[in-house]
Amino acid sequence: MTTTSAILSWVPGFDGGFAQSFTVRYRKRGVPHAFYVDVSAPESESNATSSQFEVGDLTAASFYAFAIRASNEIGHSEYTKDIGEIETRREYY
Repeated sequence: MTTTSAILSWVPGFDGGFAQSFTVRYRKRGVPHAFYVDVSAPESESNATSSQFEVGDLTAASFYAFAIRASNEIGHSEYTKDIGEIETRREYY
């Protein structure tokens, strides 16, 4: 976590032999709607054993919950259970 971003990493599950992409869902505490970011692995990493993505434009000293789902040409998984509530760092002057 930084003041305005979070780096998420995960281990992809079984892909059925197809290239996977992922969707990150995140919610800020007290905000009624969620935000969604599509994450595609570069072709050279389509069979990678782990994935990582930085979610930016977060607010300092705020709590966020994150979830991830996988997709391929057959369909998509359910979202994971929410990870956290994780607090971004505070700004110090």
